[in-house]
Amino acid sequence: MTRNLDIATLRSLIAIDETGGMTRAANRLHLTQSAVSMQVKRLEELLPFKVFERVGRTMQATPEGDKLITYARQLVALNDDAIDQMTTPLHEGSINFGVPYDIVHPHVPTVLTRFGREYPRMAVRLNAEMTRTLLQGFDEGRYDVILTTERKPSKKGEVLMRQRLVWTGAPEGRVWRNCPIPLAFTNRCVFREPAVKALDKAGIAWVNAIDTNSEDAAVVSSAADLGLRADLTSSRVQGIAPIEHGGALPELPEYCVALYVADGVNHEIASLFGGMLRAEFQTPLSIAV
Repeated sequence: MTRNLDIATLRSLIAIDETGGMTRAANRLHLTQSAVSMQVKRLEELLPFKVFERVGRTMQATPEGDKLITYARQLVALNDDAIDQMTTPLHEGSINFGVPYDIVHPHVPTVLTRFGREYPRMAVRLNAEMTRTLLQGFDEGRYDVILTTERKPSKKGEVLMRQRLVWTGAPEGRVWRNCPIPLAFTNRCVFREPAVKALDKAGIAWVNAIDTNSEDAAVVSSAADLGLRADLTSSRVQGIAPIEHGGALPELPEYCVALYVADGVNHEIASLFGGMLRAEFQTPLSIAV
């Protein structure tokens, strides 16, 4: 004769084992004590051994019961995993995501890890580019989700955070003391224009330390103390840090990080990915200081 173990009863066994009593187990499971007691009684009628025995004021598993509870944990976990897999919307395919190089860290890796864990069948094609290039690609339908750094995002964009730009360069570097000050921006960097305007307004001379469209080249130059740049307060670009200039350099304007999610066949999953970005950029780390 086939005999079956009831998942609800197995949950009760686990709860009794973890709490040491039927009443406490019942409270955890939002059941009555009599309901839990009846579950154990019916199970023990099915099996040729006692599952629990009373020791003082607690219920402890018998050697046979302890072995059963080990199986119970595995069966309950398998049951819950099956239910989760069969009821979670299945997404397969890929989304195209673009982000400016200087705001990849610290938030984007965390989001990519979470998204990959929750949607293992979805691939994210990541492309780090300048904001202008990302906006053009978004308008042309080449991206499902982009982040941008802008003074005034369009109506299509959702502002995730606002932060002031700060002067950055090599930690403990001295290039900012030079006259004229060498600048290490790419030719298309959106932060170059406000930095130059601030220096011009303050009457501080400057020169281009590099002539490149490569963000990697610009970062390496700045990290080598060959030029100054500007970044958002929360940016984490390897090898560079905010400059402690003591007010010798002019204050820079505020910029926004904006989120754009495209309509189309990937809109549902792109919106979920965008929601993860929204939540991550609204953590305390994103608050300007």
